[in-house]
Amino acid sequence: MNLVSPSLFFCLFLSFFPSFLPSHFLFFHLFPLSFCSGARPMSSTQSQGCPQRCDCIAKLKTVSCFGKRLSSLPEGIPPDTKKLELSDNMISVLEPNAFSSLQNLQSLSLRGNQLKLVPMGAFSRLSNLTSLDLSGNKIVILLDFTFQDLKSLKNLELHLVNTNLAVVQPYALGGLRQIRLLNLSTNSLVTLEEGAFQSVNTLETLRLDRNPLACDCRLLWILQRRKTLNFDGASPVCMTPVEVQGRALSAFTDSALFDHFTCQKPKIRNRKLQQISAREGQVVSFICRAEGEPTPVIFWISPQRRRITTKNMEGKC
Repeated sequence: MNLVSPSLFFCLFLSFFPSFLPSHFLFFHLFPLSFCSGARPMSSTQSQGCPQRCDCIAKLKTVSCFGKRLSSLPEGIPPDTKKLELSDNMISVLEPNAFSSLQNLQSLSLRGNQLKLVPMGAFSRLSNLTSLDLSGNKIVILLDFTFQDLKSLKNLELHLVNTNLAVVQPYALGGLRQIRLLNLSTNSLVTLEEGAFQSVNTLETLRLDRNPLACDCRLLWILQRRKTLNFDGASPVCMTPVEVQGRALSAFTDSALFDHFTCQKPKIRNRKLQQISAREGQVVSFICRAEGEPTPVIFWISPQRRRITTKNMEGKC
């Protein structure tokens, strides 16, 4: 016999017979199931506080909303939940403090959603979290201190298959004091700088394969740990420079490290003042050449102290 939540019958009975319902009347099994629109079978292990369209196992404190086509976080997640499965949905936005009421949460999966950005504070108060999966989203950039609230996080997996993660900002992983596993494979990363971490000393497994890596001094910290760092059977491979293209990081000898993994300090080649007379509305061009390894990013500072790059300088000054 299927069990149906008593609370559903109780509320329905009150709405039909409010004037004479005895306070001790609890024989809900006498009423037909058809009275309860939307009632669903519930196993003896399922939590009565389970969000709609989700499945819960009270004993394990697990909530699974896998593949339910949710566009936002479901309401009614029990505050004692330890494992939350939100994979394969259509969630595109996370608000700051989105999970702040779930302080017992240990495992959170948002794999296969439509997230483009993870705002600072999205994981606020999740001090017990040990596993976070943001795989398969559309996250292009990780901002500074995105994970600053996750002091206990030990297993950060960002396996973004067929996405386009291109930038991990200098302090994006700041606050992750106990990170053990980081998976950034199959992305568009050119580099991963040591400064992105608060500390790399606890890092045991790093997946950085299938990225167009530039093998210069920014990756030297990985090379120096290549014998103890676990690449999980998939060593990162150099895309540039040409002389080491296609070469696995694990294949370099100690003597070759400082021959290839070097950088040249950026330098402006011509610092002469450029003077141009122009009429209002006329397009003018200024030339700035710089050299360095990796290739320097050039930007201008306007008289109004506005930063101008090649992306925003068209017709402006």
